[in-house]
Amino acid sequence: MGGMPAASQDIAGFVQCFADGWRQPTPHAWDTILDEDVRLVQPLLANGRGLRLWHRQVTRLLQLAPDLHLDVLGWAAADDLVFIEFRATGTVGGHRLTWTGVDRFVLADGKAIERRSFFDPGPLAVQIAQSGGSGPPDVGWSAPAGQRSR
Repeated sequence: MGGMPAASQDIAGFVQCFADGWRQPTPHAWDTILDEDVRLVQPLLANGRGLRLWHRQVTRLLQLAPDLHLDVLGWAAADDLVFIEFRATGTVGGHRLTWTGVDRFVLADGKAIERRSFFDPGPLAVQIAQSGGSGPPDVGWSAPAGQRSR
């Protein structure tokens, strides 16, 4: 029989859910692929754990850039790791921004127990600052290295 092995199909389904969620994002778009206690590590947002934090972060991102969306450019997987390359596009403070990055997921039982995002936050941080964007304390914007206030 042809086709992908079951594990590859599961990972392809994970990537498809990720992509579908970012086409027209809502805070709960990824609930089926993120573990309830998912560890979240990313530029500009507070690191932390849990779907509730993720929901608050996505809500804040969509307030800042209501047209935000990501396109999957490619992906790779090995064992319990999935890497998804993306291009993000959104309007912040009247300026259209596009950036690329990679999200690395650690999976357990088909769900992400960790999401670590890698991208250059500089251009986005500048637009957030210029637009007067600030995050509520429970979301916590974090300045990129070299741009922290002293």
